[in-house]
Amino acid sequence: MAFIFKITTTGSPQTFTIPCQNVGTFNATIDWGDGGATSSITAYNDADLAHSYTTAGQYTITITGTFPNIYFNNGGDKLLVDEVVDLGDVGWENLNSAFYGCSNMTAFDVGTTDTSSVTNMFRMFRDCSSLTSLDVSGFDTSSVTNMFAMFHSCSSLTSLDVSGFDVS
Repeated sequence: MAFIFKITTTGSPQTFTIPCQNVGTFNATIDWGDGGATSSITAYNDADLAHSYTTAGQYTITITGTFPNIYFNNGGDKLLVDEVVDLGDVGWENLNSAFYGCSNMTAFDVGTTDTSSVTNMFRMFRDCSSLTSLDVSGFDTSSVTNMFAMFHSCSSLTSLDVSGFDVS
C-alpha cells in the first residue's frame, strides 16, 4: 500500500520538498496530487523530491515503491503537512525525526504500514502539537532501538495508544 499524506500550500506558485536522509535504497514514484506528471525517486537527495504547485490549496501526495524514510527534522516545509492518511508499506527503515515539527498535522493514520525494519523512531512526532489522538498500536517496534522523545511536546494529545509496542 502507498504512503499517502496531505499538504496545504498557501502561495501561488509554491514549492514543497519531501526531506529524506541517506538511509536505505529509494525506488519510488510520487504522485503530487495536482494532476501533473509523477516523479521517479532513486536517491535521498533526488531533485524530484521537490515539486512546484501553481495554485494554493490542499493536495494529496501518494508515494509507491520503496521509500525508506522521511525526515522533516523541524525544518523545511514541515508546516504544510496536514495529515498522514496512510503511512503505507513502502519499506520504512528509519523514522528518526520523521514528522518532527509538523505542528499543523491534525491526523495520523498508521493504515497498512510495515515498520518491522525500522530501527530508529527518535523524535518521530516531536512538536506535533495539533495532534489530539494518536493510535500507533499497530507499529511493529521489535527492531527499534531508539524511541527517545518520540512524543515530546505533543501538547494536545488526549489519546495515545501504544499498546502493541514491543519495548523488550
